[in-house]
Amino acid sequence: MIPLLPGEAIAPMAQTLLIADTGSGISRTLDPRQFIFINVDLTVVLQRDPVGDWVRLDAETSMGGTGTGLAETQLSDTTGVIGAAIQTLLVSPR
Repeated sequence: MIPLLPGEAIAPMAQTLLIADTGSGISRTLDPRQFIFINVDLTVVLQRDPVGDWVRLDAETSMGGTGTGLAETQLSDTTGVIGAAIQTLLVSPR
């Protein structure tokens, strides 16, 4: 992973928060060439601090049909589930 600051390693917590923002992108349900979907917000709740260099995402996006969507992501490290991320999406044709 590319460090946020030159010469500084990324802590597992910072890495987890960065990766949590990708849940909607990996679970998109619409063609990005035809639709835009913008993350309106991101809520991350962790039940414990992450451990190690690996973060697993299990993400699912659902569309409301009226210009909104919701991405729900389970976050895990090598020892198990660490928490979840929720993203509200604004969806619009290009």
